[in-house]
Amino acid sequence: SPQPGALGETPRKRSPQPGARGETPRKKSLLAPDVLVALDVPRRNTRADYDADDLGPPDFVLEVLSRSTWRHDVGRKLDVYQKIGVRECLLFDVTGEDLAGLGLDLWGYALTPTGRRPLEERVLPNGERGVYSAVLGLVAYVAAREPPTAGNETWALTMRWHDPATGADIPDYDQLWEREERALAGEARALAGEERALAVAQTERTRTEAERTRAEAAETRAEAAETRTQTAERTAQAARRRIAELEERLRRHAGS
Repeated sequence: SPQPGALGETPRKRSPQPGARGETPRKKSLLAPDVLVALDVPRRNTRADYDADDLGPPDFVLEVLSRSTWRHDVGRKLDVYQKIGVRECLLFDVTGEDLAGLGLDLWGYALTPTGRRPLEERVLPNGERGVYSAVLGLVAYVAAREPPTAGNETWALTMRWHDPATGADIPDYDQLWEREERALAGEARALAGEERALAVAQTERTRTEAERTRAEAAETRAEAAETRTQTAERTAQAARRRIAELEERLRRHAGS
């Protein structure tokens, strides 16, 4: 069975030698593109488990050329991609050394069973020249060229994707990560603001409850005082009636 992320050719069977029980067919010759795009396949499939025998050939592949692999990339691999039905192949010479001798850092082909057609060249709004992929609807271009340094003996080229529909570049990994960090930081600030607002609201509610408790306590004391006053008034009235009764009895006793 094919290895994960590999594309292969169906091996040719060898006829058994006379008198022999036969030979086991050779294993597939496996190819793994640096990048592949396969349309209309289940989303669960990734490059790691993509099998062209089961899912069909990818629609687009990208090969990144290096000193050790460029001949294989522009030779046999390109032939295999054409043979199995890959629609487009983009080639990127990341070394900037014109390994293929074409005077190009980035180029590609639309592939058919009968031939290859160079991918369309387009000039971007920033003046850079790029290669248009009809399969992806995007333009690939070399965005940066860093010369050799003491720690790196080759040029370092950076490729970017431009979306003609929006007029903007597709964010790269670092930009996406930076955008995600900004979003997370914004969420953290918003959460902190919500927590501060919640704390203020909690403090205000606690103060309001304390004030209500004090008001209720004061009202209770006032009611208690009113009750005591009423009780005192009743007691005083009873005392005045008792005094009046006693005075009346004294008057009667004195007149007898």
